[in-house]
Amino acid sequence: MKANHYGNVDLSINDDDFWNFGHFAISPVNQIEILRGVYHETLPFKKNFSKILKEMMIETKTKTYTIRAKTGWTRDGGKDTWWIGYVER
Repeated sequence: MKANHYGNVDLSINDDDFWNFGHFAISPVNQIEILRGVYHETLPFKKNFSKILKEMMIETKTKTYTIRAKTGWTRDGGKDTWWIGYVER
């Protein structure tokens, strides 16, 4: 997470579900930065992993466009589910 600059990197809660119950958080701006890294394949992942991630993110694919997206959800502080992604033409 540190190498990706993903969220606040607060992993202080020792639970497998730390992103839902802990203090780990990511801002909307940081979400967009990560999506740009996914799109341009500039995150510190092997190119093969980036391609796998992009395939996993496909929500809709037609002859003219592809929507790649992900959901997020938390139970901490009554926050809701969100959906973030991008369209490729």
